[in-house]
Parts: sequence; structure tokens; C-alpha cells
Amino acid sequence: LTYNAAVSACEKGKQWTQVPSLLDDMLEDGADKSVITYSAAIAALTGSRKWQFALSVYDDFRSVHPTPDGIPLGSVLSSCVSASEWQVAGALLE
Repeated sequence: LTYNAAVSACEKGKQWTQVPSLLDDMLEDGADKSVITYSAAIAALTGSRKWQFALSVYDDFRSVHPTPDGIPLGSVLSSCVSASEWQVAGALLE
């Protein structure tokens, strides 16, 4: 829960540069990354126009949660669209 709050704070505070280290810390600590964690991380990256990293986080999400979830998918689509990466967004929907 603490990590989710920290990742959400990164989104709200526009501190996307902290997101990778938080995700790494979670891995090191053995903390589970929930749909909420991934969604907040992708949203933080979307606001910073870091669509490639948002896509990487989404790929990580899919490796842990193979069933698509609307919230992380919507967040990564938003990230791609805001960066005018229409082809990437379209590929995610296939």
C-alpha cells in the first residue's frame, strides 16, 4: 500500500523520474505490483510524455497480469495518443 501511495504521489506531483526507482524497490522488497500500482505508474509517465517507458511498464504489467485490464490499457493508450504514436496505440488494441 505504501508503494502504491508513493507511485500515486509521483503522478500527482509530476515526479515521473522517481517511478523507475520505486518499481525497482518494489521488486527488491518482494512487494506485489497491483493493477493500481501499474496504472498509477503509467499515468505518471503519460503526463511526462514518456510513452516508451509507459509502454515498457505496461509490458511488465502484462507479464504479471496476462488478462488485459481496462485501466492500465487506457493509461498506456492515452500516453501513446498524447505523443501522436497512433500506430503503437493501434497495435495495443489488436
